Amino acid sequence: MQVTDLIVHRIVKEAYSASSLELREEVLLVDGTAKEFVQEMRRAYNKKSNVIYGVFDDNVDSYPFQTMVRALLDGGEDFYSFSCRAMSHYMAVIDEVGAATGGYVVFGRYNDQAEDYLLCTMLNDTAGYAFDNDLNLKENFHLELNKLQVASRLNITKWEGESADNHLSFASGTKDVSQYFKRFVGCTSNTPSKLASERFKRALTDFLNSEFDDPEERDSVRVRVFEHCREKVSKRSPIHLDTVSHLIDDERPEAFSEFAAGQEYGVDSQFSGHGAVIRGIGHFRYKSSRLTIDFEQGLLGDQVHYDDAEGTLTITDVPEILRDQIRSVAT
Repeated sequence: MQVTDLIVHRIVKEAYSASSLELREEVLLVDGTAKEFVQEMRRAYNKKSNVIYGVFDDNVDSYPFQTMVRALLDGGEDFYSFSCRAMSHYMAVIDEVGAATGGYVVFGRYNDQAEDYLLCTMLNDTAGYAFDNDLNLKENFHLELNKLQVASRLNITKWEGESADNHLSFASGTKDVSQYFKRFVGCTSNTPSKLASERFKRALTDFLNSEFDDPEERDSVRVRVFEHCREKVSKRSPIHLDTVSHLIDDERPEAFSEFAAGQEYGVDSQFSGHGAVIRGIGHFRYKSSRLTIDFEQGLLGDQVHYDDAEGTLTITDVPEILRDQIRSVAT
C-alpha cells in the first residue's frame, strides 16, 4: 500500500454550542509513522461489519463534497486546499445539529492493489494511563483506531472508471454522528436487492469453501444460513450480516462479516434479500432446454441420492401427484 497524502484538522464543538475550526497549517509528512497510521485506519475500516455501500448523491448543490474531490483530482487545488474546503463544509453541516460534537477529522489518500482511495475518518482521543521513565503514573491520551467512530471511503478508481457502482462506502458508529457525517460526504445507498444478494451469495460460497474442509459441515452451515435468510425474505425483513456471521461460526462471530464487507465483495451490513438469489444458496439447480432440476440441499442424502461413480441422481419417496403425472404419460 502506498500513502500519498495525509492531513488532520480539528473541529471544536460541545453539544448545543457553536463550533470552531483548528486547521493544520500544512499536510503531514508521509513518513513511516504516517504510513503505519493510514494502514491501521485501513485495517480498522476493513474490519467494520456495518459498512454500507453506495454512490455520491446526484444533488451536487446540497452535497458539494464530491465537487471538492473532483477539483482535487482535476488539479484545480492541492490536497491541503481540498481538506480545508471540506472542513468548512463539515462545520456548516454540524452547526445545524445542536447535539453534534467535534473531534479530529483525518483525510488520507492511498493506493492499494492498483486502486486509488480517499479515506475520511472522524476520531476522538481517549483518556488512559501510562508509566513514564521514572515509573510515575501519568494520564495519557491516545487515538483508538480500532474503534473508528465513523468513516467514509471513496474508491477513486471506480468513480472515474466504467464501474461506477458502489464507489463510495460508509462505516457508521453512533446513529446521530452517522447521519451528519453521511450528509457531509453525500453518500446514498444504491445497491439493488438482487445485486446485494448476489454479492452475499458469492461471499458466502467463497468463505465456506475456504474455511470448512469437511463437506458435511460446510453443507450444514450453508443450509442453516439459507433457512435464516429464507425466513427473512418471507417476512420482508432485512438480512443482517453480523447475524449471519454469528450463525456460521459463533466462536468467531465477526469472521464472515469482515470477509463479506471487504472491498472484494462489498456486502452491506444489512440488505433486502432477493428471493430467487437467496433460494440459490440452499438449492441445487440445473436447467437446460429439456430438463429442469431444483431441490434443497438438505434433501441430498435423504430423498435425493447422488452416485458420483455412476453419474446418477436418484429420487426416493416420489410425491403421489408427480407419480400420477408420470403414469399418465408412460401408459
